[in-house]
Amino acid sequence: MCLGFIVANSFFLILLLFIFYGLQKGALETVQKAFVAELSPEQFRASSLGGFQMVTGLLWDNFGKEATMIYSIVLSIISFGLLFWVKEDQNN
Repeated sequence: MCLGFIVANSFFLILLLFIFYGLQKGALETVQKAFVAELSPEQFRASSLGGFQMVTGLLWDNFGKEATMIYSIVLSIISFGLLFWVKEDQNN
């Protein structure tokens, strides 16, 4: 979808991408926020969530939609790669 937004050149394609993006955003946004909150120290939880949202907003406002989508693609690729090294603690 991110690549689609970067290269989209028709109204219909942009509309279709926004529908799919809305579905994806609704499914993943709560999971992302929960993950950020879980990884953050308790005393910095609110600041961490604010920083997470701020980065996306700054990219969009200062560099445009392309920068935000490329940022999302890069983080998705990094996250996918890291999944192979993350092991869940079996003691908890």
